[in-house]
Amino acid sequence: MPPESEYTPSSCFARRKHFVTRRIASKTVIVPIGRGAQDLQPVLTLNEVGAEIWGMIDGELTLDEVAETIAQGYEVSADQALTDATQFLSELDAAEMVTRVRK
Repeated sequence: MPPESEYTPSSCFARRKHFVTRRIASKTVIVPIGRGAQDLQPVLTLNEVGAEIWGMIDGELTLDEVAETIAQGYEVSADQALTDATQFLSELDAAEMVTRVRK
């Protein structure tokens, strides 16, 4: 995993295939399947913003585009949204839940 400082606004990420998303009551959870389930990786519960970011990780949108959507939808500055999205994606990358996509 590259250090967070190596992510750029043009970085793209895609979700790894061995996770599924489930909505349970008002919570969004990410559950490992296949190999990930055997490794006993924990279920991850996302807040509203995390769930929206997870939904945008499609290998097409850049980190900057994800942050822009968050900034507009949650009334935070573009800089704060970029910082938060970068940190979240860094954590997902460290947990091997996403992969960087070269465009």
